[in-house]
Amino acid sequence: DLVAAGEFVEGRRLLSEVLFSGQKELSPADQQAIRDILTSVNQKLVFSSEVIPGDPAAEYYQVQRGDMLTQLAPRYQVPFEFVAQINGIDPNRLMAGQRIKMIKGPFHLRIVKHDFRLDLLLHGPEGLPLYICSYAVGLGETNSTPVGRWVVAPGKKVEDPPWDDPRPDGRYYPSGDPLNPIGEYWVG
Repeated sequence: DLVAAGEFVEGRRLLSEVLFSGQKELSPADQQAIRDILTSVNQKLVFSSEVIPGDPAAEYYQVQRGDMLTQLAPRYQVPFEFVAQINGIDPNRLMAGQRIKMIKGPFHLRIVKHDFRLDLLLHGPEGLPLYICSYAVGLGETNSTPVGRWVVAPGKKVEDPPWDDPRPDGRYYPSGDPLNPIGEYWVG
């Protein structure tokens, strides 16, 4: 009802709370329905250039003379490319006085192995997670992807990676090969 009434910030907070605190009581279909609603809400709250009043995860920043997006974004603990994308701007052409949306990071990832799903999260009020969206992921063969808390290693995010299958009968998959089992991204 909150989301339908345009109360996106409170709706996201409440639905995220239900999603994370009530998972044992929710059916998988209900969990997916909540994720779908939150993904839609976050198109406006996170992935647009608009800041909704009262959103604890976003704010406007007024660009100062000499500011560079590559220096601003780390203050908010988000990639500068993400800030450029949501604002529809060239990161090399900031203008003093320009108002841009900044997301208060960092983003966190949660891998749900049995669903082959990556959930993108932010910290909300009182440190509770705010669900942002999900992505399908491939995981290590024979359940080899380890369980635990991990940090992405510097330089270990690769877009469109080639892959050389290490098995004796394995083949080489160049970048751009649609049959590459690694997919479009690899994160170490």
